[in-house]
Amino acid sequence: MTEQKLLTVSGTGALSLKPDTILISCDLANQSASYADCMQTAAEQTAQCKSALLAAGINEADVKTDSFHISVHYAAEQHENGLSRSVPDGYVCRHTLCIRLMCDLALLGSVISALSECPAAPEFRLCFTVENKAAAKAALLEAAVANARASAETIAKASGLRLGEIFSIDYTPQELDFSSPTQYHMPRLMSAKASAPDIMPQDITLHESVTIAWLLLPA
Repeated sequence: MTEQKLLTVSGTGALSLKPDTILISCDLANQSASYADCMQTAAEQTAQCKSALLAAGINEADVKTDSFHISVHYAAEQHENGLSRSVPDGYVCRHTLCIRLMCDLALLGSVISALSECPAAPEFRLCFTVENKAAAKAALLEAAVANARASAETIAKASGLRLGEIFSIDYTPQELDFSSPTQYHMPRLMSAKASAPDIMPQDITLHESVTIAWLLLPA
């Protein structure tokens, strides 16, 4: 029986994508002596932040809650013997709002200015990404397979052979980062009027690899 000749080649796909979606995370926080006051302040902060976002042109339906957490706050109580212990002294509430919008830089500038002036003084971050991640991943895999085949055909031809059927495919899915390396973070400040800077996010660069084995046939 004739031994099968195999050619195994790894291919790499590379893709550069322009961000088409912006994710905005707004963190609201307050500390109050009583649970009721803490919840009341949280409600007021949320209303102020939503009002600022709507005034900037964001639809109310696009403003979502990502997380809401309230907990007891502890402070160190000193004793005459030099020891200390933690005692409850109030409540802390943290509420994160998330907003998804298309990559409209003019609208983004309005949002940044509005949040900078918001009385709730939210801390906010921007993430630039792509909406259709499935299509991007499919294109990336197609590029990786095409790269492997092109390399395999070159090697086979140089060896006086040709590619036959695919014998095996080795592919391990990777966790892809679909976010632009461009980062924007505004720390929590008291309300302050500020102009939004021009932001031009960098492209998103993705890589994926696949290993394919072909049967080799006479040319």
